[in-house]
Amino acid sequence: ARHEIQLSATAWRVNGRVAGVLGIGEEVSAQPSLAALPPQADDNSAGASAIASLLMFAVSPDGSVVDWGPRAEIASGFARQELLGRQLLRVCAADQSSDEVTSMLSRAFKGA
Repeated sequence: ARHEIQLSATAWRVNGRVAGVLGIGEEVSAQPSLAALPPQADDNSAGASAIASLLMFAVSPDGSVVDWGPRAEIASGFARQELLGRQLLRVCAADQSSDEVTSMLSRAFKGA
């Protein structure tokens, strides 16, 4: 099954220099409507639940995957160990979203 993911990315900096990009995605293809969600006990549990459902990954300045979270594994079908050190854009090249990922990473590395 294809997963529809809404992606965003931001550069992380060390001593003022871009050290990599942190990518965050949210699966939008399988989200229940807000009305279907059970009421939350408090705001903290709602926040923890939202964070746990995010797809997260990190890419070095040369485009190599340095981290690949559990939700990224589920959505992509690639295991963390399978992707570490590989070029993210080469992995995405066969996917129709490769242009979107290329643009997102480019903007993040530029600090936009």
